[in-house]
Amino acid sequence: MLGRQAAVLGELRNRANILLAGNGVIASLFGASLTANGRARPLSLAILALVVLALGITCCVAVLWSVHDAGALVDPDDWPDHARWPSSKRPRRWRVSFDPYDVLGFLQSTDEASFDRMMELCRLARRSNYRTIDRRTTYFEAACVLLLLQIGLWSALLVLH
Repeated sequence: MLGRQAAVLGELRNRANILLAGNGVIASLFGASLTANGRARPLSLAILALVVLALGITCCVAVLWSVHDAGALVDPDDWPDHARWPSSKRPRRWRVSFDPYDVLGFLQSTDEASFDRMMELCRLARRSNYRTIDRRTTYFEAACVLLLLQIGLWSALLVLH
């Protein structure tokens, strides 16, 4: 279950890398063709295309950014406001493996409390990972839309005289 979530995040990052490369290729191809023929173009459209490029790159980097995988594992609904939380004490947002001591204690224990604790850790890890994947997917989807918008803007700039 947790291993599959790690694979999903890895696949999402691979796709974000492809989009990031696509942003660069589109901007360089269209940008070069716009400056090559020397015709006057609408400056506002060119600026808008560059802003969309910057936003697309930012969304891709947000997907690729490292995940906070240290610290206390808390319920994602209890994640505090990021700006008010010191970086050394931020809640853990990713977990795909467990401390060997927790696993060993679970295997050696016969009481139900140990089982409940391990199940709670699994539940929190799954929910935290899901929330992180959900947020990264939103950034990825925004990057896809921005790439299409960028292609449209660059194309409009080429067509307009």
